[in-house]
Amino acid sequence: MPWTNEAPLWRDRRVWILLGGAILVRILVGFDLWSSDPLVRVLISDAAYYDTWAHALASGEPFREGLSWWLPPLYPYALSRLYLVTGGAPGVTLAVQLALGFGTSVLLLLLCDLLAGRRAALYAGWLWTLYLPVVFFETRLLAVNAALPCCALALLTLVSSSRSSAPTRAVALAAGAGVLCGLASLARPNLLLSGPLLALALAARARSTGEVRAGLVPALALLLGLAVAVAPAALRNHRVSGEWVPITANGGVNFWFGNNALAHGTFHAPGPEWGSIETQRDVSVGIARAESGDAGLGDAGASSWWFARGRTWILEHPAAAARLWLTKLGDAVSSTEFGIQYFPTAIRRDAAGLWITCVPFGVLVALGVLGLGQVRRRELLFAWIAAGAVATLL
Repeated sequence: MPWTNEAPLWRDRRVWILLGGAILVRILVGFDLWSSDPLVRVLISDAAYYDTWAHALASGEPFREGLSWWLPPLYPYALSRLYLVTGGAPGVTLAVQLALGFGTSVLLLLLCDLLAGRRAALYAGWLWTLYLPVVFFETRLLAVNAALPCCALALLTLVSSSRSSAPTRAVALAAGAGVLCGLASLARPNLLLSGPLLALALAARARSTGEVRAGLVPALALLLGLAVAVAPAALRNHRVSGEWVPITANGGVNFWFGNNALAHGTFHAPGPEWGSIETQRDVSVGIARAESGDAGLGDAGASSWWFARGRTWILEHPAAAARLWLTKLGDAVSSTEFGIQYFPTAIRRDAAGLWITCVPFGVLVALGVLGLGQVRRRELLFAWIAAGAVATLL
């Protein structure tokens, strides 16, 4: 049953104006960054790692054989398929990512139209188009470019599931949403939290409406879809290393990076030995072996050791940990984009085209809060936001 009586999305002239604006912004910003920002073409850190990995996959060459994945695999695998066609030409990769980003904008427009109506969808579409990090990171070789389309499609599929009056279709769509959440997690592992919290939201809604069984089955289907998507990664890691690593082996050390005496809310490497992504895995395992006295410690064991070290600091310094989490929360809702390798606001000084994307995050947050009362199925959005907040604090 449709929630509104508005004309179909594609017959609304305002929608086509928005989509034209989204394309124009990407053309202007993309060309400006290509000509003004050398880091679009000169790859560093994670981007260089992904590029090397993708080229190895495309050519059939080995890449860190016998080891669990240190960075998530979906993005370099997708990139390798593109490289088979383009040979890795950076300009083509940039164009494809900008086109994929435009596709994500379309998905979000559809999602907002379903959840809040046409007017809100148009506002949201323009805000998304004019928010700096969106187009900026579409010009970088980073896994967010694989994660975002999966996230938008997962939410759109889940909302469609919740609207369906046919039980079988609702369950199938929920399972599909779970698979998409799993794929997003294979690009950004912290998104693993989204699946369980979305399933919990479905179950809670079913309980509040008295349709417990009708809500629990889609929730379980979502979790099953998530497990199906992630299982090949876990099985691959076990096959090559003999250890159960769900997606990547860097979870423990990343948790410790965010929870130690030197942490200050954003990424901070506690020492120069952590400066290179190429050697980070060896450093992590080496320190864990040396300090634990277990020379046979592998990726999974080292990750557990780093998790324990972070937990110990939290338990021994609860006041400092609480202050740190408040700082993280403040950073997360501020209008400053805290980059690890890239600083968009600094790059904007040389790439004037980035001033087109002038919307601060504070405006997005304020308008989002003001509009929540008009949003349908907002328990799903709350669950998604909660998953992101928990991952940020951790």
